[in-house]
Amino acid sequence: MNVRLIQTALLTFIVIAVLSCDDPNRPDTGLSGIWEGTMNGYSQVSPNETPLVLNLTQNDRIINGTISLPEAGRVHTIENGNLDEFFIRISFTSSGLVTSYNGSLRGSSLEGSWRLNQGQETLETGSWQVTRVSR
Repeated sequence: MNVRLIQTALLTFIVIAVLSCDDPNRPDTGLSGIWEGTMNGYSQVSPNETPLVLNLTQNDRIINGTISLPEAGRVHTIENGNLDEFFIRISFTSSGLVTSYNGSLRGSSLEGSWRLNQGQETLETGSWQVTRVSR
């Protein structure tokens, strides 16, 4: 066999193998699914941990769905949601107040900070974390 042909084939195989390796920080098949966890610092429900449920649908970089606070009996439709590499931003408006969640994605977990604003004034802030429970 031709040594040059074998070297070319082997090099091609190595390049394809390296390029097809998964990045462990890359979202695994998108964000679509149900995510459950907690948020901290939301005084209207509990200053400690408040259950949080995200029902997300991802279409390319656009995130749609709902944000639920089961203890408060609230379900909010995401108005603005996007994914930029590993960073997620989602928000909704309720009674003139804007709540925004910013966070990072790593595998099947999301975590970050949230902020409740009335105009330019920040009324409350805290942290949140969720884990995917179903797709």
